[in-house]
Amino acid sequence: MSNARILALPGLAASLFMLVLAPGLWSSGPAAAQTTDPPAEFYGTNIEDGIVVAAIIDGTECGSSTVTDGLWHITLQPGSCGGLAVNGARVTFTVDGVQADQYVTWRAGYGPPDIARGLDLTVGGGAGTVSADPADPDGPPEPPRLSRSQGLAIFSGGSLDDLEAAALAACPGGANIWANDLTGEGYLLYVADAPFQIVNAAFTRVYGDGFDGPEPVIVTGCKTGTGS
Repeated sequence: MSNARILALPGLAASLFMLVLAPGLWSSGPAAAQTTDPPAEFYGTNIEDGIVVAAIIDGTECGSSTVTDGLWHITLQPGSCGGLAVNGARVTFTVDGVQADQYVTWRAGYGPPDIARGLDLTVGGGAGTVSADPADPDGPPEPPRLSRSQGLAIFSGGSLDDLEAAALAACPGGANIWANDLTGEGYLLYVADAPFQIVNAAFTRVYGDGFDGPEPVIVTGCKTGTGS
C-alpha cells in the first residue's frame, strides 16, 4: 500500500477547508478563498457521532460542531469570536460540555499536526477518554465509504477500486475526488465513474497503491443520480 497519506498544510487550511468549491469536472482544482489570512481549522475523527464539540477562547464559545459520520470540524476566521481569534490566543475545547485535556494556539492557517486523524480530544486526563475504535489489522472497514458527499470528507481507506466504490455509494451519478499532490503543487483529481480512465492517470500515478488508512479528501460535483 502507498504511504502517501499526508494532506499538506497550510494547503489543507488555506484551500482544502474552503468548502465552497468549484464542481466543474475540468476545473484546475478546488477554488481558493480570496482572503488576506486563512482561517484556523480544528477537526477530529476520534469521537462518536452525535457528540457536540465546542471551541472556546477566553471563556467564550467561538464555534461548535456535532460529530457526523465520525468527523467534527470547526473553522475560526481571523478576528472572529468578537476579535478573540488572533495569533497566540489559546483555544480550548469541550466535549458535550466537559472540558477537554487538550488546547491549541490560534494562528492563521492552523491545522492539526496529524492530518488524517486531526485532534484527539480526551476528557478527565484519560478517564472517560473519547477514543477511536482500534484499527482493523486486516485493512479498511467494509464497505469502504466517504464520510460526506460534498466538501471535506474522510475516505475510510483502501484501493482505488474501494475509492471508486465509496464515491459511487455516496454519489451514484459520479463525483470528483481531490487529494493533495504529494509534490505540494496542488491537487490531484480522481473522477468516479469516468468515461475514460485517462482522466485519472495523474492520480493513479501517485496513489496507485491506494490508501492504507483514513484519508482526508475533497468531494465536488456529487451527482445523487444519473440524471442529476
